[in-house]
Amino acid sequence: MSLIIPVASMFGATFASFLNVLILRYPHQPPTGRSHCPRCRHQLTALDLVPIISWLMLRGQCRHCHARISLQYPLVEISGAIVAGLEARSAIISHFNPLIYILLFLVVSFLIVLFVIDLRTMLLPDIFIFILTGLILLTILASTLPLQPRAKTPSALPFGEEVSRNNNVAVLPWGSPPSMGIYQALIGAALGSGLLLILWFITSGRGIGFGDVKIMIPLGMLFGPINTVLLLFTAFICGGFLGTYLLVTKQATLKTAVPFGPFLAGVAIIFILFPHIPADLLSLII
Repeated sequence: MSLIIPVASMFGATFASFLNVLILRYPHQPPTGRSHCPRCRHQLTALDLVPIISWLMLRGQCRHCHARISLQYPLVEISGAIVAGLEARSAIISHFNPLIYILLFLVVSFLIVLFVIDLRTMLLPDIFIFILTGLILLTILASTLPLQPRAKTPSALPFGEEVSRNNNVAVLPWGSPPSMGIYQALIGAALGSGLLLILWFITSGRGIGFGDVKIMIPLGMLFGPINTVLLLFTAFICGGFLGTYLLVTKQATLKTAVPFGPFLAGVAIIFILFPHIPADLLSLII
């Protein structure tokens, strides 16, 4: 156990380095090919590509032209390390099928991709939404395999994700047939995307982008109807606070477009990594 979490974190940082390539090269460059400095175009060596460490050693500058290297690189890599470490810890403590936690790590990873791309471009690319949808479908299917211990606690995620409050770790209870989780996933997808579709029609696409509608299909599948409503509620509250702050500080006007996808993806990431939060929010509301 002492080595599994650090090794998982190192893998997470390395995988996140690849995610940075996807983020920064979308939509104008293919993800294949050697990494290079975007300013001087000099190809980077292995020493320049060590996750987190290279950025620190180079003090956030290109080795050759000394152009600033975006803070996004280490932030995404640190996020990948943290997510992988948390999921590895959950897999160890809960003693459940590690495939579930590997898939959840990948789900969170591509939510990070969508989060950053929407911030940079105000787009939620279909290709990454399709990948996210596929990963969530695999997670739901994997949770129906007869490999998990049985428990009698209720489900927080539609396919059986719940929280052990003793160690704040997600476990996989089987208090109801797996088919019930699949039905709830379908209802969650329809509810989440349907609510945003209504807003999209009402605002003629100015208040909500159609990418926000599409991303709620996989997120609704992941969280089911109740937690999907909680996710939307929390995302709107967070978006409202940020919008108010930007208006008060005169960093934006009422006509300034603010992407909503980062709020949806960000809240979803928090719900996955800290699965007691939806239940706590629900108890506060009810």
